[in-house]
Amino acid sequence: MITELRVRDLATIADVTLPLGPGLNVLSGETGAGKSMLVDALSLLLGERAVGGSVRPGAGKTILEAAFEGIDKATRGRIEGLGLDVEDGRVVVRREIAAEGRSRAWVNGSPTTASVLGQLGALLVDLHGQHETQSLLHADAQRDILDALAHADAERTAVGEAYRALAALRTEEATLVSRRDEVRRRADYLRHVVAEIEGARLQPGEDESLQVEARRLGQAGTLAELAQRIADALEGAEGNALGAASMADRALTALEKADPSVAPWRELLDAAYANLSELARLAAEYADETEEDPERLAEVERRRDLIFRLTGKYGTTLEAVLATREQSAAELDLLDTADLDLRALGARRAAAEGALRAAADALTSRRHAAADRLARGVNRLLPQ
Repeated sequence: MITELRVRDLATIADVTLPLGPGLNVLSGETGAGKSMLVDALSLLLGERAVGGSVRPGAGKTILEAAFEGIDKATRGRIEGLGLDVEDGRVVVRREIAAEGRSRAWVNGSPTTASVLGQLGALLVDLHGQHETQSLLHADAQRDILDALAHADAERTAVGEAYRALAALRTEEATLVSRRDEVRRRADYLRHVVAEIEGARLQPGEDESLQVEARRLGQAGTLAELAQRIADALEGAEGNALGAASMADRALTALEKADPSVAPWRELLDAAYANLSELARLAAEYADETEEDPERLAEVERRRDLIFRLTGKYGTTLEAVLATREQSAAELDLLDTADLDLRALGARRAAAEGALRAAADALTSRRHAAADRLARGVNRLLPQ
């Protein structure tokens, strides 16, 4: 129910706050006292079109606020379906109307539109005039009354589910047709993409390995010389590290005889000698194997140029280029499967259309039967 209505600067009203209690609330007064203005204020709060002429002369804007409490669970769910929050079963609506006609609205502090206010108002308030009940003018309300009388909840739910199922199939079918047609338009390009990338025979990580190899081939002479210096320093003709390690080994052997406590040093020296020997061997092999090879360097650079062109066209990395190939191939595969999939979807859609017609016929039958009873009942009551 509405628990409070505040109106400020609307027509002849300066500032009024109206608290309302449970049950029937009656406002009485002379003609022109402003009773109708309060109804107009409530209508504006619930989405009626605002005009600048409704602002009180001399004021910059009209401010309207209302609080609704005790909202039941079903209504709360429908309000939340509008994208609005319901805090502890309470909704506070605020609307401001500027003198030039612009308006803004909020529900529980969040901005909203006049259109949403209208939908919210239909859930919260039913305005009755002297000559009409406003909600009865809406086809949705008429159908709700008829279906309630017909006990047609099950049939109505079945129609809704059948309609949504059919709509989903139609959307899926239209999406597949659109994708198929798009692939057909791009088929030649996609085939070119697949052929070009497959022809390159790319390997993941190849660009990085080629970069390392190109750097090595480009500086082969310098690299071989540096590796040889390492090998000579470790195992050269004179003054080498392995020779020094051998001298240390002989000295440690003599030291161990005199002082067995230094025995743990042996493990350290043996490990150092083994590591230096392995390093000397690797450096010598590297020096022997590294040599200038202009033909291989040219081949590597051509390969790198090819990868550079492909990454410029199909992705910034080699992995992106390979992903483009997979995506293009998958799109081409769609051409082979789309027609079969569309036939299957068409059969499912036809079945869904039949199910919807059957559900609608069942609902229509109940509505027709209830409509006669409703008409007779209304005609009995209206004369009274």
